Amino acid sequence: RDPSLRDEKFLDREHDRENVNFSGVPVVSVIITAYGDCSTLPRAIESVLGQSYGNLEIIVVDDNGESGLWRSLTESVMSYYGNHPQIHYVKHSENKNGSAARNTGIAFSTGKYITFLDSDDYMLANRVAHAVAALEDGSFDACLCDVLIEISGLFREVRMSSKAELAWKDVFLEEKCLGTGS
Repeated sequence: RDPSLRDEKFLDREHDRENVNFSGVPVVSVIITAYGDCSTLPRAIESVLGQSYGNLEIIVVDDNGESGLWRSLTESVMSYYGNHPQIHYVKHSENKNGSAARNTGIAFSTGKYITFLDSDDYMLANRVAHAVAALEDGSFDACLCDVLIEISGLFREVRMSSKAELAWKDVFLEEKCLGTGS
């Protein structure tokens, strides 16, 4: 994690954040990237706050430029969560793209584990708990989740990872290259 990406406001809180621990349960950093329309951002944040696993930090990385409608609207949404101890809001000065936003989130994270969520997606309530259980078991170095496709409030499709896809991803993980598409 690159400390040069951190700002003074973050450094003032860093010591307190690193000490958040519920009875030895590892902290999970959930990095939410926001760009453009932020109308679904509250749903994404609330889905993380509603996790059955409680030792979480949420880092929202605003990848909108400093000026413009989307930055103003995202700031408005984030003002609602301004004093929440688990939520941290980081702003890029210009649009850098999704990968850079995720990297910024990683630089600000303090968790043992990191997971990503786009602002137009959400997590089911046990998503983090299941992933941490698998990772803490010691049998796995990474977790991959299935995707539910929701259309008009109904789950229409489940996309599961095939063995071929997992093998392909193992090749890239071995090379230290992991795609961030959602």
